[in-house]
Amino acid sequence: MSMRNWLTKYSYLIRIVMSITCMLCIPALLFGFGVISQSYQEMMQRNEEYYYEAANTFMQYFDRQIDNLRVHAMSMALDKSGIRDMNSKIDRELLESNPYYFTEAINALTVYQLSLPYISEMGIYFEGADYVVTSRYKYALDDFLSVYSKGSDSVREKLADFFQRVKDNGVQYFSSFGDLSVSNADLMIGVPINFTNQGRVLVFYMMQSDSINMSFYGSRDSALMKYYIFRNDNLMYTNDVAAALINEPAFETFLQNPGESIYRSEEQEGGYTAFKVDDPLQEMTYLSVVPVDAVEQNLRTFYQVIRNSSILILFGFLGMLILTIYINYRPIRKLMNHMGMRGSSRVGNEISTIEEEFGRMEEEASEQRILLMDYLLGNLLYGIPISRERAGHLDDSLLGENFCVITLAGVRLDAQEREELADSILKSSNTKVYITEILLKGYIVLICVISNPDVLPKITKTVREFFRNCPECRIGVGDIVNDLNDVHDSYLNSVSAMENAGSIEGSFQSLSLGLGDDYPADKISQFLQYVQNGEESDALHTLEDITCYLEEKVKTKLLQRYICYDLLTAYIRSVNTTGYGFTKWETEQLISNSDMAGLKVSLEASVAKVCAFIKRNKEESYHTLEKQIMEYVNQNFMDTEFCRTQIAEHFGVSVYAISRLFKDSMGIGLKEYVTAKRIELAREILLTTDKTIVQISNEVGFANPDYFSKVFKANYGVSPSKFRSDSQEEQFV
Repeated sequence: MSMRNWLTKYSYLIRIVMSITCMLCIPALLFGFGVISQSYQEMMQRNEEYYYEAANTFMQYFDRQIDNLRVHAMSMALDKSGIRDMNSKIDRELLESNPYYFTEAINALTVYQLSLPYISEMGIYFEGADYVVTSRYKYALDDFLSVYSKGSDSVREKLADFFQRVKDNGVQYFSSFGDLSVSNADLMIGVPINFTNQGRVLVFYMMQSDSINMSFYGSRDSALMKYYIFRNDNLMYTNDVAAALINEPAFETFLQNPGESIYRSEEQEGGYTAFKVDDPLQEMTYLSVVPVDAVEQNLRTFYQVIRNSSILILFGFLGMLILTIYINYRPIRKLMNHMGMRGSSRVGNEISTIEEEFGRMEEEASEQRILLMDYLLGNLLYGIPISRERAGHLDDSLLGENFCVITLAGVRLDAQEREELADSILKSSNTKVYITEILLKGYIVLICVISNPDVLPKITKTVREFFRNCPECRIGVGDIVNDLNDVHDSYLNSVSAMENAGSIEGSFQSLSLGLGDDYPADKISQFLQYVQNGEESDALHTLEDITCYLEEKVKTKLLQRYICYDLLTAYIRSVNTTGYGFTKWETEQLISNSDMAGLKVSLEASVAKVCAFIKRNKEESYHTLEKQIMEYVNQNFMDTEFCRTQIAEHFGVSVYAISRLFKDSMGIGLKEYVTAKRIELAREILLTTDKTIVQISNEVGFANPDYFSKVFKANYGVSPSKFRSDSQEEQFV
């Protein structure tokens, strides 16, 4: 074999070997690249854990200080040795008797403050007084408000309200950090207490931006840390003089979102990171804010250098890989582009993607056909005319000359059992069968397309053998009809036969008398079926036919009365099965008639009430089933295997019935609804997470990411990745 022939024979093998050779070099580089990235991420995580713990420690520290202040304030009210002398200097009557004693009170407060080095000033306010005494000075209340409000009316109002809370219990807070510059702001912590014979007193402590001592950390970067305290989303305290954090628009969203604990500054260089801890009992939020330190910045620089170097090294290998892919997969790529599957989010190889696309196209075509076939079968069973041409477009077998309906009750069939039953009938009698059901009545309906009427006994036998182990099953076989639009009549006959199966005396006792044509058995059967279905107009029309029949063909009054009695008995028995309860007056109206004319009038009134009752029950049951199906769909639509057959098996009905019910309820097909739900969920995930397109596709129920991208673009005009990037740009504008 020549070299040329050998290369031609094994050309595909050679291309595969070249591809593998190229790819063997890449994992080693990717491994090193991944190790560096993982190390970087671990370092970042350790830093975050440290600073988050710092925020938690700061919260505990501040809570302890508040507890200390509460104990400190309460100690002023104690009446025991060592404190009594100092308390006597803060006696209200003594202070107000001579201004000299205010000096003694100021000295006493100064002594009290010595044990609180982080407090810039301490003071007291007696309930209803017009003055305030601090460890520095005695102020008139109005002067105190003016000095510490720094000329701000809103701050003055809040401070005045703070002193009014002397009547309250528990620790009280006043802060001007949210209104004034941090360097001029104050945090006042008030503790209302009772002084003996002096009423309510508000002991308050003042903190400024430099009050908190950070030395208790004793660890790295403690001097660089800044701390914030928010109460009900309002800034209560911070030692960050610049306080640039609160000016960023995204920070407010972060502060109000309990699910976020880390906030990164919008600045790329020289920015800072905030770590949040919530105290729900005190309704406070604590933040530790740290600048991006030099170590982290150097780590970022090192990471960027290594990454860029790796990318440069990969370029040579990528060139070879691209050339290999171009040589090997160009024909497949052209096919995929022709089919509209242009995307890089594909999972699996190209061949499997093409197979999935063909399967999806076949599934869509099948679903459309199911919807049309459901429409056709539903109309046939309810007597709505269908043209032969229209039926032939869906299935040529519907152009057959003979049709028969078999109705089953007392059984449930899943999708697999329906297929087995249809296959059994096809094999035994060469008859095609469409299986659907009448919702809410529990009837399974077999519409048989019969080429030879003689095979009907064989079909019936096959059905009975199929359900031989189900004693509750009742089977009714309708008449063979020659026209497709007469299927409704065959259905009514089958229901009548099914309901009469096993009855000793049958529906109509007169059939045993051999009256033949003098007895309108078929008309009475149709009348009763219309009533049970709640079809008032059809029932009244059939009742009119029965009346005319008796007048024209039944000559003797005795026989007419007997048939009327039989009709009335069958009507009452049939209505009782629907759950409708006759009143005493209704029963008397029905049985008081001696001829058909009077009975007809009574039946017309009764039929209107019974049909209205049945319709209401149907609507309620129908809405209940609709709700159950909608809940099931909304709970399971994210399953990639979710389909109409799954719903049908869960509720024990056919795919035809599911399609009909969903279409009636929502106005759109199940496929369109599920797709819309998946696309809407995908939109929310795109806007709120950083998950990949493949992850989102699988999460919302699309097995093929390319198809997901295609459907998403059809709904929003852009691809999922483009939609996400555009949304992020709008947020930062």
